[in-house]
Amino acid sequence: MVILKFLMAITIQWSPPETMPLGVLMGVSYLAVDSNGVLFCAVDTSCRTNAYLLKYDGDTWSLYNITNETGEGNGCWQGIEVDSMNRLHGLWTDLFCWKHCIFCDDSVVKIDTIPGSIGRGGGYADITVFRNKVFVCFNDLNWNMFLSVFDGDSWHTIEAPYQNVANPQIGCDTAGRLHIVWTDKIAEVLKYTVYDGEWHDPVSLSPGHPDTGRVWGPAVEMKVDRLGRVHVIWHERLPRRITEYWYGCYADDRFYKKFLIREKTSGGEVGNIRIDKFNNPIIVQDQAFVSPDEIDSLWLFYYDGVTWSRELVKAEDTAANCMVLAVPRMVLYDSVIHITVGECGVDYYYTRYIKGIMISYGISEEREKSQHLNIYPTLMLDKLDAFLPYRLSKVEVAILNLCGQPILQRTFMEGLDSFSIVYSANGTFIPTGCYFLMLKTENGNTFCKKFILLKSGKYEIIK
Repeated sequence: MVILKFLMAITIQWSPPETMPLGVLMGVSYLAVDSNGVLFCAVDTSCRTNAYLLKYDGDTWSLYNITNETGEGNGCWQGIEVDSMNRLHGLWTDLFCWKHCIFCDDSVVKIDTIPGSIGRGGGYADITVFRNKVFVCFNDLNWNMFLSVFDGDSWHTIEAPYQNVANPQIGCDTAGRLHIVWTDKIAEVLKYTVYDGEWHDPVSLSPGHPDTGRVWGPAVEMKVDRLGRVHVIWHERLPRRITEYWYGCYADDRFYKKFLIREKTSGGEVGNIRIDKFNNPIIVQDQAFVSPDEIDSLWLFYYDGVTWSRELVKAEDTAANCMVLAVPRMVLYDSVIHITVGECGVDYYYTRYIKGIMISYGISEEREKSQHLNIYPTLMLDKLDAFLPYRLSKVEVAILNLCGQPILQRTFMEGLDSFSIVYSANGTFIPTGCYFLMLKTENGNTFCKKFILLKSGKYEIIK
């Protein structure tokens, strides 16, 4: 484990809320962004009769009615993702089967029914992409799990050897391995597995309160970072109708859990989680009845590599308009987070209307502007991320003891702006103590930073 003697400064500036130009009643939204920063927002109407796609290029919004253009009838989105060719892949259900579409150059270029999903469109599903492959994981009404893979030309579906599966969440690491988290409907606990051509034995992820906590099926979301670590958020139900909001990270056969908040979360939706470029989690979540003057509010939880923080995004005043913020979604691009959230007004007839709101903010990260070598521990504290002041073509990296003797070293010949020191069974043993991390560049410049290792272990340096 590593302790560092400085904190990163983060400055958050919120832009004014912007009403999205949908012109129809809005239900759940999903966000994605391509490599050019073009933002996509998939929304369906509150009565789930049409699936719409909004495209924002930074100046103007464009609206596409996917179900009308394709003649597919009803549509209820379950997710959108962008592949390495900047093609948008959408997943929705008509409540009978799962549909997949490819949107490119302002038009739908392909739409198909996912094999094996006919008659199974009433469950839960999630979508992810790896390069140009598309993966869809869903459960049917008998709570069995299926994995469908699209290779660019055709689909094939694999039945998973698991039962009692509710709300499977799927993500892919940089090696192409699939990570899947779901709720066991009977045991009411989280389960996790890996698929890399073969199904691995599932692992039970214990709740925050192992003896009394119960995980509610739909209230789970998951993302995978570049290192293959699994980040999960969930609602946990306790006796006496108490609800708690938890975050967890599964890595190296350990499940780190972080309690976020109690009793202030709305019971139906878990919010949304994303992973920043430093492999740290950012969570957006709505909370009900924060104070007597607020009926609902939107909050952001984020981890900067050292500490957790919480930021109020938006709050609604009960006396002013009786508004409720619900179903927030989020996407990251170039240090900017975009958030969509439904703003639901309840009138005296108990009918509801929902309009979309786009909220975005920028993060000014001091560690990117520094002219010094900066190092940060990650959430599990068994890994150290190092960030260089600028990109270098050749770097010699070394860990030195207090006598200046090298303990671990490596030379990178290719371009480098960051690297990591990670715990590894095949690494070099380093005992507890104080050390220096030193970088030497091709032109002779040297950067040095001191850190403390609290736990002995084997470590290696990776890019």
